[in-house]
Amino acid sequence: SSSSGEAVLPVETLGEIFKHWAVPQDYAVSIFWAMLRKQERYWDKAVLPRHIGFDDFQEVLLRVLRRVRDKYCSNRVNKNHFVTQNPKTLEEEYLVGDGCGKGAFGECFWVTHRMAKTKDR
Repeated sequence: SSSSGEAVLPVETLGEIFKHWAVPQDYAVSIFWAMLRKQERYWDKAVLPRHIGFDDFQEVLLRVLRRVRDKYCSNRVNKNHFVTQNPKTLEEEYLVGDGCGKGAFGECFWVTHRMAKTKDR
C-alpha cells in the first residue's frame, strides 16, 4: 500500500505476472509501459515508476491483453458468426406430423423441415 492507502503493485513484478499467465513477457512489458504512459498521471514520466496503483494496473492490463490478443490470435469474431433469432413461426419452418410422446413438459411431435425435408422430433 502507498502512503495514501491505495493498493500498489511493484513494477518489477510485471514480468512474473505475464509469465504466470503465459503472456510473452518482453512484448507485454514494453506494451504495458507504452500504455501506462498514456495514463494522465504518467504523461511526464521518463522512466517506469517503481510502483503503480492497482486501478492503473487494472486499466492498463486490459489494454495490454487486448493488444496481445490482437497480435497473437487469428480468430476474429464478428456479429456474422453469432446465432440469430429466426422470426418465422414453427409452422412456417416445419410441417408438423403425428404426436410421438407426451409428458409433464408437454407434447412431442414429429416435424419435417420444409426446405431440407429432414425429419426430427
